[in-house]
Amino acid sequence: MLAQSSSQQDVSGLNSSRGIPDIDEQIQVLLSNLKDEPDNQQIQISLANLLHLSRFSYPNAIQAAINILSHITDNNISEQAQVLLAEIYLDLFSHEEAKAKMMAILAKNAKNEKARLLLSKLHIKEGNYSEAFKELEEIFSLNSRPIDALHLLSQIVSFTEEDGKYIQQTRKLLSEEELASEDAGKLNLVLAKAYQDQYNYDKAFEHYQLANQHLNQGMNYDINKDKLLFKVITNTFNNKIFQNHKPNLSEKNNSPILVINFPGLEKKSIIRDLLPNKLLVWDNNPFLSQLLPGSRYKDDFHSVLKRLTNLLPEQLSELREAYLKNTGNALGECPFIDITPHNFLYVGLFKLLFPEGTVYYIKATLEETLLNAYTDSSKELGLDFTYDLANLKSYYDEFTKLIEHWFSIFPDIEIKEITLSSPSDFLRIFSSKLD
Repeated sequence: MLAQSSSQQDVSGLNSSRGIPDIDEQIQVLLSNLKDEPDNQQIQISLANLLHLSRFSYPNAIQAAINILSHITDNNISEQAQVLLAEIYLDLFSHEEAKAKMMAILAKNAKNEKARLLLSKLHIKEGNYSEAFKELEEIFSLNSRPIDALHLLSQIVSFTEEDGKYIQQTRKLLSEEELASEDAGKLNLVLAKAYQDQYNYDKAFEHYQLANQHLNQGMNYDINKDKLLFKVITNTFNNKIFQNHKPNLSEKNNSPILVINFPGLEKKSIIRDLLPNKLLVWDNNPFLSQLLPGSRYKDDFHSVLKRLTNLLPEQLSELREAYLKNTGNALGECPFIDITPHNFLYVGLFKLLFPEGTVYYIKATLEETLLNAYTDSSKELGLDFTYDLANLKSYYDEFTKLIEHWFSIFPDIEIKEITLSSPSDFLRIFSSKLD
């Protein structure tokens, strides 16, 4: 089957996190409440969780969340805070810190399902699927509604007839009344994967559609905002910009490699095969966030780019070193590969700072790319456009135009064409839905 306080000060300077539904208002309310009740752990934990969800918006948000949780755990050893801190460390690829937190929690409470779920995710990240499966089995024995565990299981197994108990449990949970949309989405993803593993692609696609419909509720994605964003980028970065701006390069050449691809295209194992001698670890924060703490990934992009393109060479060099420091501290050495999902937005900025840097474009066929994005069961933040086929197609069209723009300026971008080995029958069904 197996195939105050100091924490208050850290967050008080955060601006509105626009673009993430409801989170702005919630953060401001919690900050206000925290002023009145500075020692209220539940408020602190709720705030840390929202800051964690905002990590793709502000790099200082994640550090603020860590500071809040560390303050709680140092003083009161809250299990809930420990779990969230472990989750944050896992997202930051700090596996040793994450595992230490998880094991400390389980040593005191072996029935903590959240800690076991995080531990299974860690094992998956490290490619240890058998250990991940053991942790999931523990959760199944503890919980009669293991929705998250079933969802995670579907990402690491190829379902066979022997796995009927998991499918039966999934169907039973789906039959519940008033099931939350997110839970319904996850359970439909489990069934979709099961049908796909059994070569019933019609039923598989049916459940992928249901899953995406449930998960798309409340997204309110607007393609026009991304069209405007892409237009701002193409108008800002042109050949003239790169003739006038060159950073003062240090003697040590430790520039990173930037990998670009259509967001939602699973690529980690692919890149390991294509670039086996490079260090593959950095894929957590947008490139821009590493340079300008407090800058939004999409909002106010025009003013941010205008500021960057008007910098002097010595100022560009300072940003270059800041990026290497921010990422290098986490990685321990350079060169390394930056594979953040939305890197294709930052090719111009990357080449402005690292003219000697290498950019790889990971490319698959149109149908395989869109199928991969639409059926991905572990979608990351910022991929709202992947839940609806019309939005997915429109986004791909805009993405392609921006890629063509980058190639017109940087013909040295290296293309790495890949084959995702999607079943031909599944591709045929999916392609018919795209028409």
